[in-house]
Amino acid sequence: MTKKIFLLLFTVLLLSIMFISCKKFDTTATNIQGTSANPYISIDPILGQDYKLQVETKGNQITIGIVSGTSPKLVGDAEVIDKLYQEKGSSNYSFQNGVMSGNFSILSTDQIKISFVRNTPPYLSVRDIICTSAKNP
Repeated sequence: MTKKIFLLLFTVLLLSIMFISCKKFDTTATNIQGTSANPYISIDPILGQDYKLQVETKGNQITIGIVSGTSPKLVGDAEVIDKLYQEKGSSNYSFQNGVMSGNFSILSTDQIKISFVRNTPPYLSVRDIICTSAKNP
């Protein structure tokens, strides 16, 4: 009998510690703040010497595409991500959908840093790319 009571108290103690220590993750979509210049183009090419990353921010969505280095025309289709999550009090945003997952940081009104992984073909992993606006080449 004492063993059962001890086991029950121990289980209740563990569960209470687990529930107290769990932190709720804010899953509400957020608006992007601190960006005013669109589109943002990567400083350096990301695929060979001919292709750069283009990022556009608008309201609570981000559009990621690849452009030719010689013209601002998109190569293929851009990926639109409409659910962004922000850690409170920071300029860091994260995103995830069935196709892409990653994060970006707002460095200034005309510079952002982005990292993402494309999870479906064509697979692509891009890490710590600085993108600037046309106003800040």
